[in-house]
Amino acid sequence: MNGTFVIAVVAVLALALGAYLEIRLFRNVSMRVKLVLTFVPVLLLSVALLGYLTDRGLAHALTQSANQSLLTAASESANRLDNFFITSLDAMRTEA
Repeated sequence: MNGTFVIAVVAVLALALGAYLEIRLFRNVSMRVKLVLTFVPVLLLSVALLGYLTDRGLAHALTQSANQSLLTAASESANRLDNFFITSLDAMRTEA
């Protein structure tokens, strides 16, 4: 399981628990507690979503960067091998 997925699930569960507690205890608590119960789940969900989106974006960027580096290295290796074979073939032609 991906860490960001777990965070998102925990945030949704916290939001559901907060909503349940708000409905159940809404009449018997102070305004301060009502505000905390209202904003904490929203904050957790926002942070979880931001973390998930950031993780996805960074993973995509790193994958593209790694693929570009591998392509560059493969092209350089292919050019070196081509030059080696051309040089070797030219040397064998001059000797023959």
